[in-house]
Amino acid sequence: MGKHLTLDQRIAIQIGLERNQPIKAIARGIGKSPRTVAREIKQRRRSCDEPRYGRVNNRCEHRGLCPDRARCPGPKGCARHVEERCPTACNAPFVCNGCAKQNKCVLARFVYNAKKADKSYHDTLREKRKGANIEEGELAWLDGIVSPGGTSSSSSRSPSSAPSSSPGSPTARSPSSKRPARPRRPPAPRRCSSPR
Repeated sequence: MGKHLTLDQRIAIQIGLERNQPIKAIARGIGKSPRTVAREIKQRRRSCDEPRYGRVNNRCEHRGLCPDRARCPGPKGCARHVEERCPTACNAPFVCNGCAKQNKCVLARFVYNAKKADKSYHDTLREKRKGANIEEGELAWLDGIVSPGGTSSSSSRSPSSAPSSSPGSPTARSPSSKRPARPRRPPAPRRCSSPR
């Protein structure tokens, strides 16, 4: 069996989520680790945050008891606003696919869609396999540094990064002006493991 999840396995994950199956049962059904399935769901879930028809999207924990609920200014205008988080989205199964309250819920929603998850995975894979976007001049310059004959002195620097060597510039040094040597530490005293 391959290392990566296939579209069929992702569809099986989506069907399992819609049937409210636990992650362990879904993983057993597709022959993968429960950790792999949980990681796939968390990484590929999508926010489905469109407003519900006829409902105000007030996600404050205090929305039922708040005296200003009729004219609630929202999270930016209320000092008492604390956004309520759905325990289903925070814990396993991490998505609202099989939730019975899905159509009435005003909290932030996440859904797992197998086809979109597979497309997202292949896009990510393609992007990572593209390679470095380097021009030939930069590649030749890097090759001069990395190849066995290259040195790390100023001769291997690119012309644009080489310091100016005019006599009045602060970066120019005369051969006699070397940096002062750092003082050496005294040697540490020897420790005996047992007295003689």
